Amino acid sequence: MKLKRKFLLAIATVAFSLTAQAEDVQKKVYMFGIGATFSDSIVYISDVQEVNAYVSNDSKQFLAYRDQYSLQFKHFLTSTKRMTTPTCITFYSTKLKTIEKKREKVMKQFTKQQKKKKKSKSKENEETAETGFFNVMRIGTDEFKYETVVSDDKKETKEEAKARKQKEKELRKQMEQQKKGNGRPQGAPPSGGKPNGAPPAGGMGGGM
Repeated sequence: MKLKRKFLLAIATVAFSLTAQAEDVQKKVYMFGIGATFSDSIVYISDVQEVNAYVSNDSKQFLAYRDQYSLQFKHFLTSTKRMTTPTCITFYSTKLKTIEKKREKVMKQFTKQQKKKKKSKSKENEETAETGFFNVMRIGTDEFKYETVVSDDKKETKEEAKARKQKEKELRKQMEQQKKGNGRPQGAPPSGGKPNGAPPAGGMGGGM
């Protein structure tokens, strides 16, 4: 599970840095979401969707209210009882080809294969198996669709900015503790049971 932890921590760090700060304008945006937990090997990835979302009115075109889109996917996973406390992240781009390539890259990272050999005294019983790190589950647009997040106030208030920064600080601290092995994040389900179809404990090379 170490690899999964590191990967989720890495993409969560990127997610925190991509917060809209300029005035927002509505534009066609392509996005997809992922949902995962530290306690099992299942990862949910949605299809790429076209959404008329708001982005910052500058060259960077950051997605406004990105955390709200991630919450939409989280609500879907919890309400359909697929996960109880998932960490969800939204990827986006104003270019379809760019986001499709990003999704393909994320898929490859989660489904990377590794060879494992089981040795025995008899050569006839020697096995070579390829085991994926994660059990990736696709969520189609027939099951989940993003809804445009709209706010009358296009600029973030001081109170909202303070609350957001405090939340991000707490989440970073929580993730750092998890990275150092001081325990799982608060609210995460206890480790132990594995979902059906999950790879054996020795088959996983080791990650908002």
